[in-house]
Amino acid sequence: YPVSVAIDVIAKTATAGGLTPRPYRDINSAVNIKQAAPPGVIAVTKLLRYVNPSMDSRQLMRGVLTDMYIYGDAFTEVVYLKGAPLALYPLDPATITVLTDDHGDPTGFHQVTKRNKTADFSLSQVIHVRFDAPGNTIYGLSPIEKLILPVTTWIFGASLLRMTFMKGDPLKAHVDWPIALP
Repeated sequence: YPVSVAIDVIAKTATAGGLTPRPYRDINSAVNIKQAAPPGVIAVTKLLRYVNPSMDSRQLMRGVLTDMYIYGDAFTEVVYLKGAPLALYPLDPATITVLTDDHGDPTGFHQVTKRNKTADFSLSQVIHVRFDAPGNTIYGLSPIEKLILPVTTWIFGASLLRMTFMKGDPLKAHVDWPIALP
């Protein structure tokens, strides 16, 4: 529960200001205040205003951050209409497998849902965001996975200490003194 609360706070804080796409501008170029946004920025702005029928861009991004902190990866399906992105849908990271070629480069994505339905996606149909991981891997490493060993060690130590005190904290010593005692 404490980790879940921390992840929710991080996701809400990171998305509190919303998303405002702006065109990239070279700082050395002349500033034109009434400059119209390029078509790409306009398209992204429209996509972020309408993400899908059941959520807005802030909810989608909170889900992406939550998935990254829990699983180390976030997958978002991009639905196209006439070659242009129309909607974005979150995909459950626990159900996605990244398909790779012989060299380990991603070639697509395969999903098997909890109801045993399958779907295959091309690289252009899924946005895959991942945390950094040691080694050359296609999956990210979440902070939760990094905590598994220390937390397990702490739980084992606390349990061992509790069981020791439940027995009255008996002395755990062995003395081998063959000269004094037979």
